[in-house]
Amino acid sequence: QKMKSLAVQKDEFELVQTRLSSCLDFMSESLRTGSQAEILAAKKPVVQQIEEMTAEFKPELLVPAEQADLKFATSAELTLACNHFGKVYAHPVSPDKCHATGKGLEVATVGEQATATVHAVNAEGQECEEPLVDIACELVSCRDATSVKCSVKKREGNQYEVCYRPTGKGRHQLHIKVESQHIRGSPFAVLAKLPIRKLGTPIRTIGGLNKPYGVAVDEKGQIVVAEWHGNCISIISAHGEKIKTFGVRGSDPGQFSDLGGVAVDGDGNILAVDGGNRIHKFTPDGQFITAVGTKGEKPLQFSGAVGIAINQRNKKIYVCDSGNNRVQILNHDLTFSSSFGSRGDGDGEFRGVYDVAIDSTGNVYVADFGNCRVQAFTEKGQFLRKFGKRGSGNGELIGPTSIAIDSDDTVYVTEWTNHRVSMFTCRGQFLGSFGS
Repeated sequence: QKMKSLAVQKDEFELVQTRLSSCLDFMSESLRTGSQAEILAAKKPVVQQIEEMTAEFKPELLVPAEQADLKFATSAELTLACNHFGKVYAHPVSPDKCHATGKGLEVATVGEQATATVHAVNAEGQECEEPLVDIACELVSCRDATSVKCSVKKREGNQYEVCYRPTGKGRHQLHIKVESQHIRGSPFAVLAKLPIRKLGTPIRTIGGLNKPYGVAVDEKGQIVVAEWHGNCISIISAHGEKIKTFGVRGSDPGQFSDLGGVAVDGDGNILAVDGGNRIHKFTPDGQFITAVGTKGEKPLQFSGAVGIAINQRNKKIYVCDSGNNRVQILNHDLTFSSSFGSRGDGDGEFRGVYDVAIDSTGNVYVADFGNCRVQAFTEKGQFLRKFGKRGSGNGELIGPTSIAIDSDDTVYVTEWTNHRVSMFTCRGQFLGSFGS
């Protein structure tokens, strides 16, 4: 207000000064260049103008309208605010040391909220006291690159809760960044699944089979079933109607002795394992092609061959050699490629290999019957992880016998003793179970 009042006074003073200067300049120019007659003619209007300005002049313009005295008044609120203006942290956050935990880093349900917890850590590996001002999260679909924004809430200490809701099923990547840098483990592979309304409710029941054991589905959606006691293979439509049956009991090529696992290759050919330690290959319509295998411990020899699976990525065939506690890998033409596994309870060791399955990335999952667990390997047989332990609780297994993996890489494990099917993510996160 003081500045405004003084500015108005200054403008008025400068106006008077300008008028006076104009008069003086005019008179000076007349005296310098004008004749005596011109000077006498200019005298009267100049004197009149000066008299008018003198009458209008306000002496108070020479005195400032405002005094320059200022006084500072303290405020309790201002003092408190200054005391809490900020802090200096000696150990700021280190993005590559930050990590996250929670189920939401692996699996989520479409339309339902999933959560994970971010732990802020400094370069020394200690909990970071500094509040994070730059933490960003985004869920991106691996199928079409659509993204879902995530919310972040500050929790106790150095923890931050990340929340999101997937809008579509399938594989996603969860990106979590601190100060524009990925935290440890980011982006995380998340599988979004459709809600399971009635877990384990049969869609259809198919009868008329003599102790079915191995099951596979071909590219037409037809179900291929190996009948253990029937010593035959049945092909069933998606509607449950039996289309064809072939095979008889015997030891000749193309004949069976206690059928076990069955699989279908990329050409539609059917491969079957029987208790005579042989692998049979048939055309899609059941015509015998070839067979390999005998009893023993050498390559292409088996001691209780049971489960079989085909890696559609590299065409390799994986056969469970239960008695020898190993998995044999065969080439597409049924020649020997390699094997992995031995007897024991350590990583990569087995006590009865009953079944095998392949996920969408080519990783191999083995049902380790005696050790009550599932072990995962690379396509070459290098150990990756294990999940499950002996028991009847959630995520526990007793007698895992068969294993299957769907298009979303959900792992289904049948349990001989618990009389149920348990479901896991490919990382081993328990999802649920059904059966009794």
